Amino acid sequence: MASCTGTSRRTRTRERLREMAWVAAASRTRRSILAAIGAFHLATAAADPATIAGRWITFDSDSGQGRAVVEIVREGPRATGRITELFLRQGEDPAPNCERCTGADQGRPIVGLTILVLEAEADGRGFHGTVLDPEEGRTYRCKVTLTPDGRELRLRGFAGFEIFGRTETWLRAD
Repeated sequence: MASCTGTSRRTRTRERLREMAWVAAASRTRRSILAAIGAFHLATAAADPATIAGRWITFDSDSGQGRAVVEIVREGPRATGRITELFLRQGEDPAPNCERCTGADQGRPIVGLTILVLEAEADGRGFHGTVLDPEEGRTYRCKVTLTPDGRELRLRGFAGFEIFGRTETWLRAD
């Protein structure tokens, strides 16, 4: 009788151990799958070309030459852009300041200057806000849209009515 009870106890113990091993293996598999999904989500979010965030090359409206690199950072519905690099012409000051700017920006270095403050449109297809032209020292209202492939940013700056504004196209530098 003792041997029957011992055998059934051993059998139950083995079954419990097998069940615990299966649960542990399933838990590890579940964690691995969740980690892979999370990594995929982060990779696709970072590689999403249709986001305004990133580095953008601006161009001189007269010569068509690259003028600056603006880095746009998005925080929720808001986006801000600051100049991170200048493409200087021969004889230009290597560290120019915004002499024509007014208020807190007057005399500040142009590299590092926040020139773009945007809010997302309600429809999610564009942004509106203000853009500072550091060469003129003037701030304009603006509307910003991205091309479907996310490689071009179209910024329309205007004072007063949008119809009297000017559109610039910035290219993604990333």
